[in-house]
Amino acid sequence: CSLLPCFTGIPLGMGLGSIGGVVESPRFQEIYHHPGETWAQLIVGALPLGGIIGSIAAGWLADTHGRRAGVIATASLVFFGGCTLLLPLVTKISLGVIFSARFVTGGGTG
Repeated sequence: CSLLPCFTGIPLGMGLGSIGGVVESPRFQEIYHHPGETWAQLIVGALPLGGIIGSIAAGWLADTHGRRAGVIATASLVFFGGCTLLLPLVTKISLGVIFSARFVTGGGTG
């Protein structure tokens, strides 16, 4: 249980490293009808923004409810955000859902 927080950087690095190529890929552009630079920047920036807010909230959560509750809460955010990010593999979802899922995942990794 004490090593679990150490591994939260892995999805953060994977999310930051891969999303730039995804939003610029021809297939993504085709499926989402060339959404433009604004949407691409929002989707890429959602994870770090969620991380900033999540790191602030995690400190408060750990102080008020204990470290264990904080770890469970952040791991749950990463799990649910990650599951939501898998939805484009099976169905077409809106860009807002992708943004929200990356934001939630960022909150868990922050």
